Amino acid sequence: MNLLKMRKNRKAAIELSVTAIVILILAIVILGLGLGFVRGMFGKASTMFEQQIAVEPEPSPPSSSEPLTLSRERLIVHSGDAIALKFGVYNSGNKPWSKVNVTIDCSGAGTTAMPDNEQVNSKALNSGESFLGTYLFVVGNIDEGTYLCEAKVGHVPKPGPNATKDLVINVRK
Repeated sequence: MNLLKMRKNRKAAIELSVTAIVILILAIVILGLGLGFVRGMFGKASTMFEQQIAVEPEPSPPSSSEPLTLSRERLIVHSGDAIALKFGVYNSGNKPWSKVNVTIDCSGAGTTAMPDNEQVNSKALNSGESFLGTYLFVVGNIDEGTYLCEAKVGHVPKPGPNATKDLVINVRK
């Protein structure tokens, strides 16, 4: 009787081990599929943004008469879209700027602008020099319509906008 009981215990232990191994393998497979899916989605988003920047036209060169230039001054977008917008800034002053600050203000439109490259906000610019940058402009969840926004350039040591440019955003559903 004892021998029969020991065989049943061993058989139960082996079945439990096999079940645990099968569950572990299934969990690893499901985790791998999930990670592959997430990686693929982020890869697509990254590639789409890089393609969007590549096809965005270059802005006209900034100058002393036009210290801020944009690649486009009219955007046709859908609510929630992310748009690449290239800009050019020219230091028309007689002193070097230690920090250039470019912002896009759409007060009341529910939109925000954030730089594609964090170094844009801390760019040093000598007198008579210019640089080109790229912004990723995220259109918030706003109603359909036309919104007037303003791109502003400011710098240190003189705070406040140095130059402004109107930007029209036409939001469609």
